[in-house]
Amino acid sequence: MYKEKLKELLIQGGIGIVIGFVLALCTISNAGILSVLIGILFAGVPYGWQLSGKLLGFISLSSLYVTVCIFMLRIAISLMIGWIIYPIILIYTIVRMVMEKNAVSENTSEY
Repeated sequence: MYKEKLKELLIQGGIGIVIGFVLALCTISNAGILSVLIGILFAGVPYGWQLSGKLLGFISLSSLYVTVCIFMLRIAISLMIGWIIYPIILIYTIVRMVMEKNAVSENTSEY
């Protein structure tokens, strides 16, 4: 169970790194190592985008103004979640996966 969740989180993180890296290369001249750091900062943004969709999914988009405001709010939430919650969820999932693997190996060694 946690192995699949970890795989999903790593794929989302990889997508975020690529997006951040390309964005940094396109906007900053002579970025160098800075583009790699920006890519790492963007690792959690896809996870944050997915979570912000769940949080803001109930809002109806009635006008262009509301749509733009919700889009900007979703970007801000995605960045905050990506920088704060994504590393915590990633570490938590890794720990749970190792614990699950150890529990399975202990159960199979008893027989």
